[in-house]
Amino acid sequence: MRTYAYAKINLGLRILGARADGYHEIETLFQQIDLCDILDFSPADSGIHLQVVPPICPADERNLVIKSAQLLELKTGRKLGCCIKLQKVIPPGSGLGGGSSDAAATLKTLNSLFGVGLGEPELLQVAAELGSDVPFFIRGGTALGMGRGEKLEPWPPSPPYHGVLLLPDFEVSSGWAYSMVNFSLTKYKKRSKFRGFAVHYNDFRRWKQFFNNDLEHIVLKNFPDLRALRDRLLSMGAFYASMSGSGSSIFGLFEDEEAAQNAFKALRESVKAVYFRPI
Repeated sequence: MRTYAYAKINLGLRILGARADGYHEIETLFQQIDLCDILDFSPADSGIHLQVVPPICPADERNLVIKSAQLLELKTGRKLGCCIKLQKVIPPGSGLGGGSSDAAATLKTLNSLFGVGLGEPELLQVAAELGSDVPFFIRGGTALGMGRGEKLEPWPPSPPYHGVLLLPDFEVSSGWAYSMVNFSLTKYKKRSKFRGFAVHYNDFRRWKQFFNNDLEHIVLKNFPDLRALRDRLLSMGAFYASMSGSGSSIFGLFEDEEAAQNAFKALRESVKAVYFRPI
């Protein structure tokens, strides 16, 4: 059985404060995009067996695919013997949620393949134990994330636009990026900023006014090449460009498909680039 684990971008990300559980209180707008990993599942007599192609991330218990399968077994008391081949397309450490999406795809697929019978509320509870972004990938589409990202609120469907995603050949540690946040500068932002923007979502001219990423100034200060990539996208006609999550990926959004394709073709000469659409 084949399934697809789609990436996400964070159209906006606000860090509201540190939590007692070691996570951070955030507000973010998740958007799923059509870049994806591919997972193939086949039955096995026993155990969960994972192959990663190419082998750019672990294939053992450190991988969220294995963790999600084991947690589903623990929660349901079922033995879910299977072999999983994971074709990695979403780069690790890029802020695109590849590992979280793989975990959500594994939960949903094993739940269906083995007739476990968990509904979406139960799957969301299991997903929240695996990571802050995993619940979003159970639902996908567009959603406002609160809490540590696991509390999801409905959001209007994405307006049509065209995206160019730039993927530098290095990772940015999310732990490092969050540790560098100066909470004395962010604590005044406790009320929701993004929620009120829903009624203006189709007005691309206003995106720069409403969306921001609190980690961007930290990461771009330390990785000036990323700032140059963001500014290049804006100079080529993007109505909005930003870093996704804690980076290292940078995305630019275009109203015009031709402008997006031209930017994609020009930039891919110097950095790995992907043309994408929201889904």
